[in-house]
Amino acid sequence: YVFNYTSPTTNICGTQYDVATKILGEGWKMPSLAEANELISQCTWKKETIDGVQVYRVTGPNGNSIILPRIGFKRQDKSHSTTTLYIATGECTTTDSDSFYVIKNGVIGSEWKAWGYNIRPVYTK
Repeated sequence: YVFNYTSPTTNICGTQYDVATKILGEGWKMPSLAEANELISQCTWKKETIDGVQVYRVTGPNGNSIILPRIGFKRQDKSHSTTTLYIATGECTTTDSDSFYVIKNGVIGSEWKAWGYNIRPVYTK
């Protein structure tokens, strides 16, 4: 495999490179690193199982919650870590990096761009 990781920007949120914007339209985007940190620091995270699927119920200060399935990621043709939550952000660690920021089980980490990670789109309008 040969990869060239030069990008015009470290943040693709809401741009032509953002898959959420591309598929769902204007106003939708991948979360930024700041939004991911806000989700982690200002919400409570609780592990649950719903219909046999391991999830996190993430509850905000207003009492509303979202369900985030712990379904891992895809590498080449295989799924991995199917009990781990990975949510991709739209921010890379640097413009020439092969890594971008992800939420991994309620903490910020970085992972390789070439693998398939889940997104949880954010609506900004």
